[in-house]
This record gives sequence, C-alpha cells and structure tokens, in this order.
Amino acid sequence: MHLTCNIEIHAVETTLHESAKSLSTIQANLQTNLLKVQTWCKTNNMIINPIKTTCMVIGSTHQLKQNCNMSLSISGNNTCNVQTQTLIGLYIDNTLSWKPHIYSVCAKTYSIIFLLKKIKPYLTIEMGKLFYNGYISSLSDYACINLSPTAKSELVRLDKLQKNVLAHTF
Repeated sequence: MHLTCNIEIHAVETTLHESAKSLSTIQANLQTNLLKVQTWCKTNNMIINPIKTTCMVIGSTHQLKQNCNMSLSISGNNTCNVQTQTLIGLYIDNTLSWKPHIYSVCAKTYSIIFLLKKIKPYLTIEMGKLFYNGYISSLSDYACINLSPTAKSELVRLDKLQKNVLAHTF
C-alpha cells in the first residue's frame, strides 16, 4: 500500500496526517489515502470502525475561527470532527495546546491521591516511594519534554499537584 500522506502506527492506533495551504487539498488527499487504507484492511480481513474514526483540523486560533470541519467518510459513514484527541496516551487539542493533557494528568492524579490517603497508614516509607514512582510519577513524567511550550500557569498547576502528592506520600 503506497500512501501519499503521513502515517503513524502505534499498536492499535493509526493516524493519517497531512498539511497544505488549502483545507480542500488536505481533505481530498486524506480521503484518497483513507480509501487505500480501507481497501488494504478489507484485503487483510480487517475493518475500520467509522464510529471510532475521528478527524481534527489543527491550526492557530485565528485559522480555526473559519469553518475548519472536514468531511471524510469510511464505507459511506462520515467521520466525526473533534477539537480534542488522544494520541498514544496524550491529549491534544486543535491548537496543539497541552491543557487537555495536563487536565487529564491532574484528574488521574487526584483520584490516586484519594486512594493513597486511604492506604497511607498501611504503607512504609519504601512502599510509599514505590507507590509514588509506579502510579503518580509515571503519569506526570509521560511526555513531560513536550510540555516546555506550555503556559506557565499550567506548569504551575502541575508543580502544585506534585507538592500535594508528596505531602500525602511521605
């Protein structure tokens, strides 16, 4: 199968992406390539689930004020246009902001803190460290290198969260 757009394949997740000056050019190229992928899947007894297939236009806030929805289809079913998407465990939005990812990390961490408060009396310091490294540090460390262009207020939020966690762990 020869595709003319970019493709990223990670375990059970495949992403087609394209860039061009014109949205109609992007749409036409992605639809052509989506049909090639669909044909390949059919040949190999696989099915693309149109309900789980989404489309997201990425751009600046100014660019996105225009109508930036694309119309892509799989087996006659239109894909859903989204503003936020999960890619290999990272939450991104159509302006490439890390806010959705940071909110997700915070929400998961707060639920783990709740659990930690319940089990803390039964943990040694060593067990607390293992718990922290296994359940909390791994959440905040995942893709942290990508957070450098993030607004300072969002990074402060993560920093406060880490301090909160450490106060409950040790």
